Amino acid sequence: MSKLYVDEIAPKTSGGAVLMPAKPAFMAGQVGLDSNTPSAVIPFNAVILDQGNNFSLSNNRFDVPTTGVYHFHFHSFLDAQNTSNGGVSLRLNGANNWPGVGSIRTYTNDLAGSGVFGPPISIQATVACSSGDYVDLYTDIGLHNNNGCYFGGYLVG
Repeated sequence: MSKLYVDEIAPKTSGGAVLMPAKPAFMAGQVGLDSNTPSAVIPFNAVILDQGNNFSLSNNRFDVPTTGVYHFHFHSFLDAQNTSNGGVSLRLNGANNWPGVGSIRTYTNDLAGSGVFGPPISIQATVACSSGDYVDLYTDIGLHNNNGCYFGGYLVG
């Protein structure tokens, strides 16, 4: 069986340009928030992008609209004034156990000490999700949330 490529099956303009339907994508951030409380789902208060309307500020999670491969990314800074060693977990349906992978987590014990915010902490993962799943972030450390904490993702295909 031969492979089909996107340009062979996707609709095209009369000039031959490939038209791709809008894919689910989101980017949420934190603006003007104080540091979060550890042992909680990370809160966001600003949506920068929400193509498909699948990210909710009320529960701080992305609801997977269609089965496929997704890429997720997260970035923040440690709050060096109120944290201990710990990490951030990318969770599937409220659990830190991705099929075939287990935990998708970033961890640090390198605290900055006396500054307002410490070293950066981030996650990037490309994973399979099913329609009806949800993805969120959980932390057991303090994060500096103001204008430097964001969570995003998009359907790869």
